[in-house]
Amino acid sequence: MSTSSFAESIMRDLSTFAGGLPKLISDSFDEEYFGNAEAIIVLDEVRLRFVDDRGLRTVAIGLPSVPGSTVFYEWPLETLAVALGWIGLDDLLAHYRLRETDAGDICEKESPPGPFYELDIALAVMKDRWNDLVAARDNPDVRTGADLVHEQLTQKWIHFLNSRPQSAKAAHA
Repeated sequence: MSTSSFAESIMRDLSTFAGGLPKLISDSFDEEYFGNAEAIIVLDEVRLRFVDDRGLRTVAIGLPSVPGSTVFYEWPLETLAVALGWIGLDDLLAHYRLRETDAGDICEKESPPGPFYELDIALAVMKDRWNDLVAARDNPDVRTGADLVHEQLTQKWIHFLNSRPQSAKAAHA
């Protein structure tokens, strides 16, 4: 199996982390579909899924469902960053340009930007805080916290979508 340049680049970056050697689990590249790529890599028993979707490059972190398990729960890096206290939920909501009005409605100030962590920034954040991520893999409180953050974000988005005028909803349908 040949390795895509996307996966090779990430493997090089991960090899500079404090952990062990990264292990490529799977790698896909589809030139027909905008050059989309995905690489799943394990480093220090932390599962990392890197995606290039039409040039939008993101990473999700997979933690074992229970310590030592081969079943992983996966969250975007920014969800774990909130659960681990690196950033606040308000920072994440502000990035996605959602705000609550005085009446409790959620409104969008403008079109949402790209991901909270672009891939280069995500790699730098992960490298700086790698020991936190490795420790998180065996901490059920982190998984619970990430689930709660994900639930809060989902509720905010649903509230936002349901509170929009019907004309705006129809325009996005």
